[in-house]
Amino acid sequence: MLLQPDRVVELWPWPLPPLTARFLGASTFVSIPLAFLLIGINRYRMAVIPFVMILTYRSLQLLAGVIHIDRFTANSTLTLNYFGGGLLMLVVFAYPLIAGSRGRLPKASAEAPFATPMPWRPHPFLRNGLAFLAGALIVLGLAFLILGGSAKALWFDAKGMTPLTARLFASPLIGLGLGRR
Repeated sequence: MLLQPDRVVELWPWPLPPLTARFLGASTFVSIPLAFLLIGINRYRMAVIPFVMILTYRSLQLLAGVIHIDRFTANSTLTLNYFGGGLLMLVVFAYPLIAGSRGRLPKASAEAPFATPMPWRPHPFLRNGLAFLAGALIVLGLAFLILGGSAKALWFDAKGMTPLTARLFASPLIGLGLGRR
């Protein structure tokens, strides 16, 4: 969807305009390199923010699919990939969050990169600005989730906005907003 949006009809259960297909492809693709980066860094405190973002993304993607289950055929590879892959990623990203919050993850080596905590103390104006932006992303994401197809006015490529597509847009927006914490 990201690289060849004209092939979206082969990969997706409904047609999408190229920009919308690329956006959905990019928002899905970003979790893969981010996951490998988190594994390489191997620091729970650094991984919490993106794990929460990815977990939120996957949860809302699955919710959107369940709301519009009629778009998926029971015995298709696409349905298996969408729901099976989504559930698998949900488990994969939930486990380190749960285990880390309970102190059950092994300690990383003191010689490893990023072993020393690096506190980030932004100016209060920047912190407040980021909090406002995060809140706006969450509100916008909730609008897409709740309004569904009526959210066309919120997207600049409205001709391809279906209720399910709008609800899929909710996941990266809300995930980014929650990642601010």
